Amino acid sequence: MLKKFFYAGLIVLNAAGISLSYAQGANAPAGKKIAVEFKLVCEKAGQPNCVKVELKDNTGELNVNNTPFLLTKDIFAAKMIVQNLKASEEIREAITNSGVKATFSQEPVVGMELQLTPAGTEKNKEVTSKNVGGKIAVFVDGNLLAVARIMEPVTQGKIFLNGVDFTKEGTQNIVDRINQSAAGKI
Repeated sequence: MLKKFFYAGLIVLNAAGISLSYAQGANAPAGKKIAVEFKLVCEKAGQPNCVKVELKDNTGELNVNNTPFLLTKDIFAAKMIVQNLKASEEIREAITNSGVKATFSQEPVVGMELQLTPAGTEKNKEVTSKNVGGKIAVFVDGNLLAVARIMEPVTQGKIFLNGVDFTKEGTQNIVDRINQSAAGKI
């Protein structure tokens, strides 16, 4: 039951400080079309169709599948969310026991919720069902925004993204650009 609090129907990035996150491309002009891509992280270097991606500030690299499984067109709408996450001891223990490196903070966490289209929901369900335990890399305008571990199949059409590098201004810019791109869908 506790696991469902964090992961039921959502890909949760950095709930209480859990994942890598990068907001390099967050400040692009609001009117500019946005390119959002979700790609699987490759387990090993040299796998077919995998490419290396530099991490923020040259802190390392990540191998990702070159073919995205979700794109901007698979997102119906986005909204910014600011939460005060005060993790109880039970939640802290569950996060720590999940094997994910966590940093707990009392600072508000800035994030965004993405509502997927029906087609996007099905693609996400299929990929996350086949790759539990694997990781997903999220790119905005070609820049790595965040990396998350797939804790369980994501069967609902919502994805929550947040991270320590997310600012209100940068996140709102991305949300606005996604919503401009999503206008008129369905």
